[in-house]
Amino acid sequence: MLEQYVRLRDEVDAQLPNALLLFQCGDFYETFGEDAERAARLMGLTLTHKTSKDFSTPMAGLPVRAADSHIEKLLSQGVRVAVADQLEEPGTGLMDRKVTQLLTPGTVTEERLLSADENFLAAVATGDGYALALLDLSTGEFRCASFGTRSALYDDLSRWRAREVLLAPELGGNAALLSDFQTRFPVMLSHTSFDEDAARAELLSVLGDLPASLNTPALIRACGAVLSYARGTQQGRLEMVRRVSRYEPGAQLRLNDWALRALEVFHPQHLHSVSESTLIGALSETRSAGGRRRLRSWLRAPLRDAVSIAARQGGVDALLRAGDLRNGLRALLYRAHDLERLAARVATRRAGPREVAALARTLELLPDAAALLEGQEGLLGSLRNRLGGCPRWWR
Repeated sequence: MLEQYVRLRDEVDAQLPNALLLFQCGDFYETFGEDAERAARLMGLTLTHKTSKDFSTPMAGLPVRAADSHIEKLLSQGVRVAVADQLEEPGTGLMDRKVTQLLTPGTVTEERLLSADENFLAAVATGDGYALALLDLSTGEFRCASFGTRSALYDDLSRWRAREVLLAPELGGNAALLSDFQTRFPVMLSHTSFDEDAARAELLSVLGDLPASLNTPALIRACGAVLSYARGTQQGRLEMVRRVSRYEPGAQLRLNDWALRALEVFHPQHLHSVSESTLIGALSETRSAGGRRRLRSWLRAPLRDAVSIAARQGGVDALLRAGDLRNGLRALLYRAHDLERLAARVATRRAGPREVAALARTLELLPDAAALLEGQEGLLGSLRNRLGGCPRWWR
């Protein structure tokens, strides 16, 4: 059994160096050797020893039924986790085991381990300035941007609260730069390929073409690297990623982490203050999980363009004036499940029957939403047009 563990340990190291391997033995996930010492320290487990006439190795385990809470604790500390499950019922002889999950802070898709907020994996490369790629595998959101200064890059990494950052070799190999990144962003990885040719191939494989917006080698390298790393953790399945959008940081108000805290946008400054004392607490009347994420995204990156601001205000004004429309849309959204995350789980073939049914119920609401928005202009009219291709095909 330990030989099997060592073999799986080597497989994990080839894909995800320094990951903690949880090895199923009946009703427990066990760890051995250095992994056991690390698990005992990080999760407060009891450290024992597995002993035979030839050897003795540290050992620490946790019940399978309690694995989610322990994995969540590990991910919150920036630890990557590999899970090796038994593939057959207990019997005589050695059971077959296989690594079934590779979990990292920035690539989690399991709803039970996700927060309500975005869960971005980031990659940074250099060239003419800095290039940043951000990917949320739980929804398929994929965006990128270029920055002229490191301080502007830091502001965006903080603003989007990247859970995991991949650094190109020219950054990870510079001790001073690496230390600076690690000081600001506690979760840091640099074990993936940033080769430009490999990045181009990755983009072509996932997106089908090379978007014209990726017009610098640095952007190509960052976007390709983040896809390559994500593909490894998802065992090759990236069907939820369909496009990459390039955003211009200058089109949004720059609010770094310090400003967001000082303005109490998301968190109160005083420990005993209630969440309603924050800006999002005062504004949040959303009826769906996707709506909450969108509101948080808007508050992190307020618009600067007058035309875009006027369009958004026009949509709000139209809803304020049309009470029946507003109440109808709110009633539909109240019945909606988290469409983005459900679609991502279905695309990666990780959805169970309940999730597939929830997806169907939510899709069934879209034609009703389109009917409510019929005849609207401006932003609401644009939304109506985007919902025009949603027939009731499942009936």
